[in-house]
Amino acid sequence: MCRLFDSGDIEGARKLNDEMSELFASIGFDTPPITTKYMVRRRGVIARNEHRLPMAPLTPGLEKRLDGVLERAGLLS
Repeated sequence: MCRLFDSGDIEGARKLNDEMSELFASIGFDTPPITTKYMVRRRGVIARNEHRLPMAPLTPGLEKRLDGVLERAGLLS
């Protein structure tokens, strides 16, 4: 998106931003470190998404919701 914008393709950057808006919003479904680490783990970037107290793992329902977001964004196969 930044490359598109920097190269002057404002419409392309705006389109990509719109396509990724659900992904951006999903970070706020729970405490951001928890949702972010879950999605990064699902992408295979990290092996585990451990949290320090008082943070707790996501519920199975929220994990499923985030998986749907990743799938719709084309980031989960």
